[in-house]
Amino acid sequence: MKLFFLFIIIYFFVAKNLSAQEISGTVSDSIRHIFLKDVNIFIPGLKKGTVSDENGEFLIDVTGLSNITLVISHIGYKTIKIPVSLTTGKSLKFYIKLSLETKNISQVIVSATRTNRGLKDIPASVTLITKNDIKELPVDATDDILKYNSAMVIDRKNGIFSKNSSVTMRGLNSTARTLIMLDGVPLNKADGGGVNWNRINMESIDRIEVVKGPGSALYGGNAMAGVVNVITGEPSDTLAGSFRVSYGSCNTVGSRLWIGNSFPFSKKLYWNINTFYRQGDGYLIRPENLRDSTDVKTYLKEYNIGGRIGYAINDSNRVEGGYDLYDDKRGDGIRVYDPEGGYNRYKTNHAYLRYSGNIGDFKIDANSYFQLENYLNQKEQLKTDKLPPFPVTQYVLYLVNSHRNDYGIWLATTKNIFQNHKFTAGVDYKMGTVNASDFYFTSTDTVTTTGALSSYAIFFQDEFNFFNDHLKFIVGIRSDAISFHDASFNIAAPSAQSSLIAQYDQIYSDTLWLALSPKFAVQYSFINNTKLFFNYGHGFRPGTLDDMCRNGNITKGIKLANPHLNPESIDNFEIGSTFNIKETITVEPAVYYSLGNNFHYFVGTGDTVFETTKPKPILKRENISQVEIMGAELNIAYKPLENLVFSASYAYNHSVIKKFDTRRFVSKNLTAKYIMEVPDQRFSVSGLLRTIYCNFMLAYSYTGRMFADDENTIKNPDSFTVDFKLSKIVSDKFFVSMGIQNLTNETYIDAKGNLGMSRFYMFEAGYKF
Repeated sequence: MKLFFLFIIIYFFVAKNLSAQEISGTVSDSIRHIFLKDVNIFIPGLKKGTVSDENGEFLIDVTGLSNITLVISHIGYKTIKIPVSLTTGKSLKFYIKLSLETKNISQVIVSATRTNRGLKDIPASVTLITKNDIKELPVDATDDILKYNSAMVIDRKNGIFSKNSSVTMRGLNSTARTLIMLDGVPLNKADGGGVNWNRINMESIDRIEVVKGPGSALYGGNAMAGVVNVITGEPSDTLAGSFRVSYGSCNTVGSRLWIGNSFPFSKKLYWNINTFYRQGDGYLIRPENLRDSTDVKTYLKEYNIGGRIGYAINDSNRVEGGYDLYDDKRGDGIRVYDPEGGYNRYKTNHAYLRYSGNIGDFKIDANSYFQLENYLNQKEQLKTDKLPPFPVTQYVLYLVNSHRNDYGIWLATTKNIFQNHKFTAGVDYKMGTVNASDFYFTSTDTVTTTGALSSYAIFFQDEFNFFNDHLKFIVGIRSDAISFHDASFNIAAPSAQSSLIAQYDQIYSDTLWLALSPKFAVQYSFINNTKLFFNYGHGFRPGTLDDMCRNGNITKGIKLANPHLNPESIDNFEIGSTFNIKETITVEPAVYYSLGNNFHYFVGTGDTVFETTKPKPILKRENISQVEIMGAELNIAYKPLENLVFSASYAYNHSVIKKFDTRRFVSKNLTAKYIMEVPDQRFSVSGLLRTIYCNFMLAYSYTGRMFADDENTIKNPDSFTVDFKLSKIVSDKFFVSMGIQNLTNETYIDAKGNLGMSRFYMFEAGYKF
């Protein structure tokens, strides 16, 4: 009897295993041939599925099933479906290769409407630059990522040794006219409107959203030309991050780190840390025929450390805060006696606290922030007066110590009204201050500048969708009240050093301005992700504190403050579209017309002073009557093969002064003159090839001619760069790369008379976990 039961048990055990069916296999990247972890493999309609392990392997028990379909999906890759016919008792093994998902049309952005929207749903020219795009580009600074985007002009002539960078678009000059944000927090300073791009850690960037055209109806001042939002990565449930080290030309060494995770005691509590360090010897920036004993190499020392911590209250509500500290020092290439010579130093403390979530039917986004920047600029030089009766050489050493503080609270709420109607409203408060002192160590002068700019705003936006979301309308309006107050310019114990500006010592009157910024947009979406749109936007911008308060030397001459500078405005009309050809070509054309009123512009007063033997014009930021901008853009992406991608962009701008008030400026007439520092053309093209050995990217960028002065007498020639990058993923965690900027070694002299960066190499090795 015991033998009988043993026989029965053995029989059923063997029968079960003889009839068992399994599907197994491995999943890898189709181009890089690396195994992919955490790939989802499941059978629709059944509660059966699994994920691949660290070696890309998976196993599913399909005992008792016949004809099924396997669905394989992974973030960043195309989802595939595999029909499977099963034979009783027979197991199958698959070797699956996934291709990268390169289409951006379905991805979500937030900057265009302050609400989550797919690219195809935005009635405007919008570009999304993903993390995968960024890692392939031959760039060493965050702003350089944008130079392959049509209509964007990046001024970083000295490469990574530039103290700052200018990012402009749509035929307008000055960074102050383009709103730059980091995770939705504005970075433009009230003092000069500029942004310190050097302090953004490229390792932490998840994507960059670019919205072209006036965004003042949502964001107020600084958004006249458009909006750029740099968005950093979200921490994951598991420990993840990346680390890299680099070495390049000019003995430049550096490292970058980003790491994040949830806390082990609570998955709702998450954190990340990012940091970077870089230093380099620099190069001689003065042309060789002008150098003397005071010329030395520029140098660079910088570091950043930051992080954030957040708490997910539930699936739809979270609160988080972040802080980062940035400190750098960049030599300006002149040293006389002081060991450090002339230098620029930015020490920035930046923090934010944000809540986002749903309260009932309302989606809430509340954000508060501050940015405290201490800017130090040491200048030393030998000034030689060669006028009769004999040459006189004077040593000058002074330090600019400027405290620039910016604060703000932004609140927006969105509610769906009916199925096809979304309403957004919000209030904003911003305040920026400056307290700057110029200390002269070789004379008695102490120059002090103070000022504050506050703004209060309320905005509304309505979105309507019809015909199954094919037809969309967006209307919006924003009201701003801007106050200029607590401003003064003072010189204590003036000497000959400050004699040119001593007469402008004064306390400025408080001023209040009001502004309305409407917008309207309509779009019709066809099949195959094709859209046609029209939009109108009104933009405005008050003056910067630097223009309204400060008198002193600038590169172009002697600048006088204008406390009576009124806000400028612009009206922009745009027609554009996006369409696809056989799923391999995406074409995005757009044309626009802009008319600016009370435009802020550096205008020569007609007077000239002599600093030693060199004439310097006296300039003042003024409201000129009217400017006109006509432009066209074309972006093309072509993917003939799975591992080969081409991109090209072209932008044309005709930016001129349409009307100039000769009654106020009797010394000149700038009518029909081109707006200075705006190129007439921009063109770029790039190619990316992925192979089993490594990835190659070659990029060409061209900038057309532009003028450096208001009367168009000084022309900067057209210029181009060719950049190259070779990268290799050694395994699923290790990677190496070599980038070359300015491959053809073309050098140009910038508006300050300095040499641009020559050929620059950068080698990197990293680890991703």
